[in-house]
Amino acid sequence: MSLGVGDWMKLRCGDEVIERDGRHVARVERITNSDVILVRWRDTGWYTEFRLRDDDLENLTRYRRPAAPC
Repeated sequence: MSLGVGDWMKLRCGDEVIERDGRHVARVERITNSDVILVRWRDTGWYTEFRLRDDDLENLTRYRRPAAPC
């Protein structure tokens, strides 16, 4: 039994993602039809749609905040 889109896509609404080159961070705003992901870029506020089968989506990975200094 599947628990939702995030089980196989590894992304959920509200997740922060980053381009693999590390320059831009975005937030997943919407997932439509299980294959269209709408993200909002943190630095510009612009929106971009990615399709699951597009090569562009492979450039995104889940963002992990840097560890706080001790």
